Amino acid sequence: MRTSPVEGSVLRASLRSSRPNFLLLAPLCAGLAVTSAWHDGHAPMGIDVLLVMVGALLAHASVNLFNEHHDFTSGLDSTTTRTPFSGGSGSLPENPAAASAVKLAARLCLASGT
Repeated sequence: MRTSPVEGSVLRASLRSSRPNFLLLAPLCAGLAVTSAWHDGHAPMGIDVLLVMVGALLAHASVNLFNEHHDFTSGLDSTTTRTPFSGGSGSLPENPAAASAVKLAARLCLASGT
C-alpha cells in the first residue's frame, strides 16, 4: 500500500518533530539507573529493563512532540533563529498541515509509555 505525498510528508514531519537525534539520551539515562540498581544488588529482569527503556524512549519522544507542537502553535517558532539545540526541528513551519498529526503522535507516545 502506497502513501500519498501528503501522508508521507505528515509522517516525516511527525518523525522529525520527535527529534530522533536526541532520543538516545532517554535509554542512556534509564540504562544508567538499571546499572546502578544492579550494582546495588537488584538483579535486572529482562522484560522489566525492556519496559523501562521503551517507556523512557516514548516519554522523551512525547515531550519533544508536545514541545514542537506548542512552539509552533504559540508562534515561538516564527520568532526563533534555529540552531542545532534551539528552535526545534523546523518540521512544522515547513509543513503546517502536520501540526495535528504531531499533537496526536505526542498523545499516543505519552499513552503508550505510561
